[in-house]
Amino acid sequence: MTNTGKIGARSLRLTRRDVLRTAAMGAVAAGGFASPAVAQQRNVAFTLPWVPEGPNLITFVAKANGYWSKAGLNVDIAKGTGSVGAAQAIGNGQFQFGLSAATAGLQQAALGLPLVQISCCSYDAFMAVITMSDSGVATPKDLEGKKFGATTKSGEFPFLPAFAANAGVDLSKVEILQVDPNVRQRLLIEKQVSAISAFAPSVVPGYIWSEKMEAYFRRLATERNVAYEAVHADVTSRTALHHIPDSAEVADAVLFFASDLARAITGQSLDVNGGHFFD
Repeated sequence: MTNTGKIGARSLRLTRRDVLRTAAMGAVAAGGFASPAVAQQRNVAFTLPWVPEGPNLITFVAKANGYWSKAGLNVDIAKGTGSVGAAQAIGNGQFQFGLSAATAGLQQAALGLPLVQISCCSYDAFMAVITMSDSGVATPKDLEGKKFGATTKSGEFPFLPAFAANAGVDLSKVEILQVDPNVRQRLLIEKQVSAISAFAPSVVPGYIWSEKMEAYFRRLATERNVAYEAVHADVTSRTALHHIPDSAEVADAVLFFASDLARAITGQSLDVNGGHFFD
């Protein structure tokens, strides 16, 4: 997002891979770019949506590799307290640029903040209502009469009413506790709340080997007038492991996220594609 003021003649150039490399994030900004002076660096305040973690580490890579300094920018990166808070801070002029969940930026712009999204850097949002298997919540309707932990500055919170309306949940019957994001997961694990809203992990498979995939490869072979083995070899050669995962391997990744081994992971996207592409 950018402030609705004029954008200067020179802007940061992002490749498609740069844009896709961060997960569930929208790039937001307030204020414009001016052409960098040859001998003078422009100071830029940049906020993250949350603490430094996987989806937003591209900012540190860009700074460490000198991409911004070569464009005449001295970028100061600050950690955030949630996507809504990040969008509000940019719109209020505390930062010129930042990362935020795209949904949070859209919502804050609709409320009147002078924000414009300049790129969308993820395939999908990871917004979720999360429960434990023994919480007594098996369907959205089961949230009624339960305690629900939420962080108001987190990107998914403004969309909770829309979720409830679509799922047939009466939010007036849900006791919503506004909690600090640092204790949100702990409250759920300790059963002080029955559910929380947050950005949940997701598994992103690429090609999944199956009978349908084999049939697809055979059709491609016919269309290209080549052997089936040539099509298969061509696709697998583009993966780091020279392997196309099957459904069981994708399921193993899902089981990992659902297990206690992933108890300290949230808001992450795990690619299961044999190294076909890297985010």
